[in-house]
Amino acid sequence: MAGADGGTPWRGRSNPFPHAAVASLHGPRADAITIETTAVAEARRVVSDYLNVTRAPDDDAGSAGAGSRGAGSGEYLTGKGRVCVIEGEYGTGKTHLALEILDSAEGARDGTDTRVYPHAVQGGGFRNLYAGLMNRIGLSEMLTRVRECYSDIVREELADRPYTGDLVARLRRDDVDPQLVVDRYGLKEGALRDRLRQRLRAVTDDGSFSRALMLLLQPELRQLAWDWLTGGVPGPVLNERGVTASIATDTQAMDALGVVARLHGQRNRRFVVVIDELEKLGAARERDTVAHGQAFKRLLEVFRAAGALLVLCGLPDIFEILPRDPGRVDAVIHPSALTAAETRWYVSQTMGNPGQAMGNAGGAGSLAPFTRESVDYIVYLTNGVARDVLRLCYAAFANAAETGEEVTSATVRQAALSQAPNGGAARVRSDVSEILEHQGWPAERNRVLGALPGTLADFWIPQGEHGAGCAVLVSDSVLDDDDARRLASRTAAIADTGTGTDSATGADSGTGRTVILVVGGYLPEGPRRLLSEAPGDRILVVYHVRTFAREFGQALDAAMERFGPARPESLGEGPAGEFRVLRGETERIARQQATTLRAVQDLRQQSDALARAVEELRRPPAPVTEAGRALPDRLDALFSRARQSLAAYGDVRGFLDRAFEATARRPGERFALIHRLRTPDAFNAVGIAAYLSDLLAGFRASVRSWLAAAA
Repeated sequence: MAGADGGTPWRGRSNPFPHAAVASLHGPRADAITIETTAVAEARRVVSDYLNVTRAPDDDAGSAGAGSRGAGSGEYLTGKGRVCVIEGEYGTGKTHLALEILDSAEGARDGTDTRVYPHAVQGGGFRNLYAGLMNRIGLSEMLTRVRECYSDIVREELADRPYTGDLVARLRRDDVDPQLVVDRYGLKEGALRDRLRQRLRAVTDDGSFSRALMLLLQPELRQLAWDWLTGGVPGPVLNERGVTASIATDTQAMDALGVVARLHGQRNRRFVVVIDELEKLGAARERDTVAHGQAFKRLLEVFRAAGALLVLCGLPDIFEILPRDPGRVDAVIHPSALTAAETRWYVSQTMGNPGQAMGNAGGAGSLAPFTRESVDYIVYLTNGVARDVLRLCYAAFANAAETGEEVTSATVRQAALSQAPNGGAARVRSDVSEILEHQGWPAERNRVLGALPGTLADFWIPQGEHGAGCAVLVSDSVLDDDDARRLASRTAAIADTGTGTDSATGADSGTGRTVILVVGGYLPEGPRRLLSEAPGDRILVVYHVRTFAREFGQALDAAMERFGPARPESLGEGPAGEFRVLRGETERIARQQATTLRAVQDLRQQSDALARAVEELRRPPAPVTEAGRALPDRLDALFSRARQSLAAYGDVRGFLDRAFEATARRPGERFALIHRLRTPDAFNAVGIAAYLSDLLAGFRASVRSWLAAAA
C-alpha cells in the first residue's frame, strides 16, 4: 500500500499500540479498546445481574423501633450481595475485566444510584486494605451516608404525625438537615440516636464503629472520629466517648468495612468495590493462615449481607486464601485467551478502521501494515495471552514505522527473538543459580558433557561416581517445530552421554543423566507439546517470574530422586556406599545452611542501616546563631520563600520526633513506623525532604559567612 508521496502511510507514524500493555484501575480508560471476549461478556453479566436485584425493604429497620413505618425507611438489599472473583496469570487481562465491571456499573442508565470504588492492594494485611478503601471513600461521603441514615430514622418518627407529609418528603430527598428537624419539633434526640446506633450495629456487635460514626455528626469531633475509622489510635477525647481501642485485627477491619457497605446499601443504593492485585495480601497470610482465612470469610459475608457487589482480582493462587465454602462466591471469571479473529479485529480497530464486525476484520487493507498471516502468527506465538499479543504488535509496528515495510511473519519472528518477555535466558540463569545455591546443590557452570555437538549444559550437578547427574539447559524462545526438534535433540545428546550402565555387568546401574529444560521466552502450544512428548529423560519447565522458584524446585526434586539415599548401590556396595550418600547429603545441607546464614546476616545489616538512617533523620540540625540569621532583606526574603516551599511537604524532623514521642510506650508502633519507612518511595521522600532542609540551612550559613568575610 502506497501513500500519496509513493511511500507507505505508516512510515514515521507514532505507534498506536501500548508499549507496556499494563492496565491500572486508576489509569485512563477512555481510549482503551475492548475486545468482546467470552470473559468480557461474563463480567458485564455479573454487573447486570447485580444491578437488577429485586429491591426489598429492610427487616432491621422495622425491628429497630419503626414498627409499621419500616416499609417507608431506607430500603436495603439485605442478603442480596454478590461476590465475583477474576483470576488469571500476569498479562491475561484481569485488570481489563475489572475495568469493564467498573465501566458497566458507572454507566448504568436505569436511574439506579450506584457508588463504585476501585482499589489496588499495595501490600500489608486486611487492615491496610480497609484503611486504603476508607481513604478512597473519603470523610465527606461517609458523613453523607450517616446523615442519610439518621434522616431516615427522623422520617420514620414523623411519619405518623399529622401535617408532616411535606417534611417527610423533604427528608426523603435530603433537602433538609435532620438535626434541624429534631431541634425544631422537639423530638427526643437521645432516643433517635440510640436507634441510629442500633442500626449501625446491624453488622457487628462491636459498638466502637457505631459510636465513631455517630461522632461524625459532631463537627468538633468529626476529624478525630475519622482518624480512628481510618486506622488511627484513639485519644482521650474518644476514650471518654466509648472508643477505647484501635482497629487491631483483620476481622475487626472487615467488620468495619461491613458497616460501611451497610450504610452505602441503604435506599436501594448499589455499592460496588473492585479490589485488584489481591495476591499482595499473601504476606499477611504467612503470619497467621487461620486468622487470614477468617478475615477473608468475614469480608465475603459482610458484602453479601449488605447487598453490595465485591469483585476480587488476583493470580490463580488467590484460592489459597479465599474460602472454598459453597455459596460464598457467585462467579469465577477466567480471562479468555485471544483468538485469531478477535486479534485481527483489535488490530483493525487500532489501525483506524472502525465499524468492522468481528468476523469480517482482516480484509484487504484493514490490517495494514499487518497482514492476516502475521496477526495469526502473533496469536500462535503468544498462545493468545493478551499482554504478549500487544507487546508483539507494538514491536512489529515499530519496525514497520521505521522501515516502511509490511509486517510479515518473518518480521514478527524477529520481533519475538529480540524480545525477552520474562527477562530472557540471562535472567533465567541467574534465578537458577540462586535456587541451586539456596538448596545447597554444588552446580558447575557451562559444563561440556560429551563429544557430540550441543552437549554444553548451563548447569551440571554431578551425582555418584559413574558420570551421573542432573543437567540444566536454559533456552530462549522456541518459536516453531523446527526449533523444538533441535532443542529435543540437544537434550537427548546430553542425556544419552550418561549411559547409566555398569561397565562390568552391562546391567542398568540406576544412574544416568536427567535434563531439566527451562524455556525463558515464547513457547507456542505446538512446540511445547513436541518437547513434552519427545523421548528421553527430560523435565520441561516454562519460566514464569511468579511461579518459577516453586516449579523449578519441584523439577529439581523429581530429578534428584533417582540419585537419592534410596539408591546407595550407585555409589558402591555396603556401608561405604551408604556413607558416601550420607556425606553428600550432609555437605548439601551444610551449604544450604551457610546460604541461609548469609541471607540472615545481610538482612540484619540492612535493618541496622535502616535504624541508623532513621536516627540520623531524627537528629536535630546544628542551631543557627543570631549572626547566622542576619542577612540583607532581599536575600533573607529569597531564603524565606525557599523555606516556605519546603514547609509545604511538612516538617519531616518534627513528624519523626512526634511519632517516636507518641509511641514511646508502644514498641510495636515504633516498629510499624520503621516498617513503613522501608517502602522505597516513602523513605526516599523523607530523606530528600530532610536533605533539602539541611542543604538550605547550610547554604544560607555559607552565604552569611561569605558576606561577613567580604565586609
